[in-house]
Amino acid sequence: LLTQMDAVIHLAGKIKAHNLAEFNETNQQGTQNLIHALLKASPKPLTYVHVSTIAVMGPEIDGDDFCKRPELCHPVSWYGESKRRGEIEVQALSGKMRTVILRPPVLYGPHDKEMFALFQSIQKGFAPLFSEGKDQLSVCYIKD
Repeated sequence: LLTQMDAVIHLAGKIKAHNLAEFNETNQQGTQNLIHALLKASPKPLTYVHVSTIAVMGPEIDGDDFCKRPELCHPVSWYGESKRRGEIEVQALSGKMRTVILRPPVLYGPHDKEMFALFQSIQKGFAPLFSEGKDQLSVCYIKD
């Protein structure tokens, strides 16, 4: 199938796991498996789009470089670390095809229990404060 594509958009990922190894199984190893298949394809797709996450970044202290290379990022969660490792796997395609890595914010949808609980607490007048109330949380509704 890969030889019949102009572009591959990789959206798969695990957002819940019990440990880093479980996250890595999908977010790193799954990406690595796809990269190896792309490298074997002939002809190769022209473009590979990897959908990662803003969680790769870790805390931004000075706002200086929002587009850091994955090896310079410092995620604070297992999820962010596993997605960072997936981004590093993408580097194997460097010079072999056009690659794009996207880092969207927190995405939520109709059946998202975690975000629903947050919105319920806000509706009741309780909202969590991040960094003494100065930080913001970036979210995007899935249909947007």
